Amino acid sequence: MRSENRTAVRQRTFTEEARRGQIIACAIEVLAELGYAQTSFARIAERLGISKSVISYHFGGKDELLEQVAQAVYAAAARYMIPRIRAQHSARAVLGTYLRSNLEFIRDHGKDIDAVTEIFLNVRRKDGSRRFAGGQAVRALQEILRRGQDEGAFADFDTRTMAWAIRNLVDGLTRQRALDPEFDFDTCIDELVALVDRATRKAAS
Repeated sequence: MRSENRTAVRQRTFTEEARRGQIIACAIEVLAELGYAQTSFARIAERLGISKSVISYHFGGKDELLEQVAQAVYAAAARYMIPRIRAQHSARAVLGTYLRSNLEFIRDHGKDIDAVTEIFLNVRRKDGSRRFAGGQAVRALQEILRRGQDEGAFADFDTRTMAWAIRNLVDGLTRQRALDPEFDFDTCIDELVALVDRATRKAAS
């Protein structure tokens, strides 16, 4: 029986929630270390010292488990970023805090980011399109950029293009970290935050 069918009838117990969390955490480790193709119920079960049937009890299949992994990482990032962003009052401060907190989350949660990257690149719908496209992050940035333009703090530019460019800077940092073992994360964060500030700021008249 699939896990979502069971939860429609009753709430999960504390023990069930704990086991699901344990499985999700292990799936993150396996994805980060071995990649999407090598991630399976069998490998996760072996690492946890449990049977595959225990995982199947909680998750109806690999795709369901990986979707829960992505949601868990999203939730962790939100808990890390949102309180800092909400403490800001101007769009310019919101943008800088959004970017810095996002980059610092990547710095401090490398395995989570590696796992989600594997999911983004490999999980597809039945029609072949990617299951996770990242459009929500671009839309959130667009809202910040439009607000900044309304406040007169940001220059006149196409907000979708600028939001896409900023997201590519963030995603590129993940790739660079993987390629360069001597990568200076803190310096790069400072430089990227300053770069985006210069690119978006309205010039003094």
